[in-house]
Amino acid sequence: MVEKNTSFSPVRTFREEWAKYKKKNNISSDMPRKAGSAKGLIKMSEDFDDPIEDFKESM
Repeated sequence: MVEKNTSFSPVRTFREEWAKYKKKNNISSDMPRKAGSAKGLIKMSEDFDDPIEDFKESM
């Protein structure tokens, strides 16, 4: 039996946020895609470019 992974998933989170955005802005799936329509849904953390602790030994 395979256990379902319930941990954080960026893809699942994006899909959930996108579904909320589509519902809020009345966007149906049959509408053509528009560039920039997901703007603001993805946020980078402030320390994104900082070195990763686990890789300090190999640097």
